[in-house]
Amino acid sequence: MKLHLAIIHMDMVVETLELEPGFYTLGRSQESNIVVRHFSLHGNHGEVFHENGQWFYRDHDSGRALRITNKDAIPLSSEISIATSEYVENEKTKVPDFTDVFKRHKSKLKYRISIVSGLVACLILVSVGIYQIIKKDSYPMNANNLLNQVRGKIVEFEVNRNDQAIQEIKDYAGLKDSDFKETSGFCTGFLIDVNVVLTASHCLFGSMVVDLSNDFYLRTSDNKKHKVKRVLGFDIKRDFLFLETEGMESYGSLEFATDYKIEQKIYTVGNVHGEGIAIRDGIISSETTDLNDPDVKFIRYSAGTSPGNSGGPLVDEHGRVVALVFAATWTENFNLGTPAEDLKIGFDKFVTQRESKKATIAMKRLLNFNAQAMLQSLSLPYLAQFDEYPGIAEKFNEIVVDIDVPVDLEKIDEDVLKKINDELIKTYNEVQSILKEKNEIILDWKSFVSEKTPAILPSQFDFSQSTFMKKNNRYYPKIAGFIDSPSKGDMTKYITQFEKEKKFDFQAYGYNIYTEEKSVGLMEGDVFYKPKNTTGSKLRLQDLSLGAPYSQMIVRNQYDFSSKEGGLDMALFLKNFVEPHGVLANSASRFIRPNSIKDFIINDFNLNKKIETIEVKDLQGRIWKRSYIKLFSSTHIFNYCIDMPEGPLCIGRIFNVYNDYLLGIIEDNFRKFVLSHLLINPYFWSKESLLNYIGEKKAEAHNLMNGVHLSQSGSVLKGKLNGFPFSFEIPDHKKIESIRLQTGLVNRPDGVMWTGYGLEWVQRETSGKDLLCGLGLEVFKSQSNFILNYLRDRKKQEKLNKIKGEDPKPLPRLWYRPFRGLTVPFQAYGYCAPLEEDPRVDDQYFVDFKSAKPFRYQYKVDK
Repeated sequence: MKLHLAIIHMDMVVETLELEPGFYTLGRSQESNIVVRHFSLHGNHGEVFHENGQWFYRDHDSGRALRITNKDAIPLSSEISIATSEYVENEKTKVPDFTDVFKRHKSKLKYRISIVSGLVACLILVSVGIYQIIKKDSYPMNANNLLNQVRGKIVEFEVNRNDQAIQEIKDYAGLKDSDFKETSGFCTGFLIDVNVVLTASHCLFGSMVVDLSNDFYLRTSDNKKHKVKRVLGFDIKRDFLFLETEGMESYGSLEFATDYKIEQKIYTVGNVHGEGIAIRDGIISSETTDLNDPDVKFIRYSAGTSPGNSGGPLVDEHGRVVALVFAATWTENFNLGTPAEDLKIGFDKFVTQRESKKATIAMKRLLNFNAQAMLQSLSLPYLAQFDEYPGIAEKFNEIVVDIDVPVDLEKIDEDVLKKINDELIKTYNEVQSILKEKNEIILDWKSFVSEKTPAILPSQFDFSQSTFMKKNNRYYPKIAGFIDSPSKGDMTKYITQFEKEKKFDFQAYGYNIYTEEKSVGLMEGDVFYKPKNTTGSKLRLQDLSLGAPYSQMIVRNQYDFSSKEGGLDMALFLKNFVEPHGVLANSASRFIRPNSIKDFIINDFNLNKKIETIEVKDLQGRIWKRSYIKLFSSTHIFNYCIDMPEGPLCIGRIFNVYNDYLLGIIEDNFRKFVLSHLLINPYFWSKESLLNYIGEKKAEAHNLMNGVHLSQSGSVLKGKLNGFPFSFEIPDHKKIESIRLQTGLVNRPDGVMWTGYGLEWVQRETSGKDLLCGLGLEVFKSQSNFILNYLRDRKKQEKLNKIKGEDPKPLPRLWYRPFRGLTVPFQAYGYCAPLEEDPRVDDQYFVDFKSAKPFRYQYKVDK
């Protein structure tokens, strides 16, 4: 049974409370549950409590317990009493009876009436005066009295505690309970109406909106926690926001000041560094306007402002709100606040009138908007070309999103983050279209091919990939991994080289992974690839979130990717990332004490928790199996694995973010704009596994595997290049151990297209040395093929040596023939070069291109 309790001062109700059944201390002290600041009361005067279905008041001095009923008020002192609200409503009105005065003094009626009027007026003035004294509004207050008055209307923003995340840090870092705080505060707010809290908009939206966080509660001065129900409205530029709460009916509210003056004394009241409410004084120093928007005015003041003060009130000496605290300038202590006149306009718009309306988020109005930082935080690659043209990057600043308010706090993620991301992607694509019209390279691989660069072979074989290792009596390339697009600088260099030398020796850069002799948790005979750690030091866990995605590949014959564990063993992936010596991590948490933050080593991940596994498709149509776990509340580890002919190729990536809805957006953008853009570097797969992969049409989703069709007919291996009228036959395919396909881009009259260029294979020889052989095409005059360019350079060197009178060195021999008169003229070539054992490294071989021999094969050209 709730108690509606009235606090009465000399027959005037000064406050009403709604109490749940329980035990409450009452007194003048701030530590009391019910604070009545009157000098006639003790600091701890008595208790109000509920017992056996009844409410009682017990006085500390007498020890007597009196039942609280609707019939009588209970005096606490000569001036203060308590009663139920029902008693107050039903008690007879106490007005003096002046009937006898009129009867006895009719002759002096007018004079008597004047006296009565004066008495009534005096009573009113006395009552109002007493009320003002209690409220302490009638005269300036010092900091202590001021804090006592406003403290009950101030709320602290605190992060919801994630006990599981804290336990994980304890387990991994070896920390104790004493290393953690019970609460973690971050902002301030204040009651401005019944169940309405005013705060800074960046307390909810963060500095750039995309770092929005709604995982918090509000704590009042009586140590109670309160939930936020709705966002009533906000102004991003002026940095204020109104929240609708619940359970705050009895706390009262602050009032807006009607004016202010320069050099006027003011106070900040806020949650300093998230560690509690403090009051600090200063003066209003000046008024200033926003440099980019002269219609927006701010107050500059000198009162101390620290992290956590954001959203708190700047009050005058009467406790009235002069401004809302939102920014600090550390060097000059010239802090910024939004003046009350703007807050009142917002109050009328969003609080007084709560019907549905629009609140606007404009990128250029954000306090710390930076297009590059925002795009990268959402996994949208920021291209250097965005900065090269005036107005290109500016288009991101022009984004405006309207949000329907009021909006439930639980829906704020979807209503804000989704709209912001959708507009950013829309603008991102528009910007790329503009760059494409200017013949600039963009994310689309086809933008790298033009009349200046007529062809690109991202997968061509060159000296950087000419090393093989031998394991289980089979040759494997030392390098595998992913191919990424070149930078603007690299493309400019290539174009200049082509224009000068008519040679486009294109080199695609990517995320290379190398064969590892030592691996953790793999089957005997597996061939394992991972990035090199060339630093000599332990990797950090956050390295998975920076730069290139961490990738690894397992080559395993008869690999069953469709099985439950196929390519999805998160524990295996993490073991090979951690390596035997462990990986560094940091125990930083919003709840950890500063002196307890430390680095620690993770030797093995405890993956007792459920690992989520789903299938996802990228924009190339490739299907990845994605596994996911979450650690430390904000560390999200993803592992994407794709089925390849002999085993999975996996990418690991960490995203550090607290907001789960934002995480979904970031991961989706990563798949669309990073993962989808990466090409898989063609690998030397076993002939049988590659033919099966092609036969099952799995290669069709890979740009660098889809351009060559292979089939067997007896002892003959037949091939067809899909983008050219060219087919070929290799007479004795039984010698072939492994094959890799060559695909690239060509500029054709009907547009740029992916096409097959040829293939390379490892050929075992029973007599003599094993060979690396290749055949393919080069678009006429493109000079884009590494092998043919190598031969041309050697011929130039030979001529130069003859001119000098030197004996020419033996030239490698390649078979090649030009085919003119076609829509896209080309020249075909063929070669075989021996695999030579490296005397410095056991079981390592290199391709001796200098000793290459011509390889002739049967072919057909459809003209």
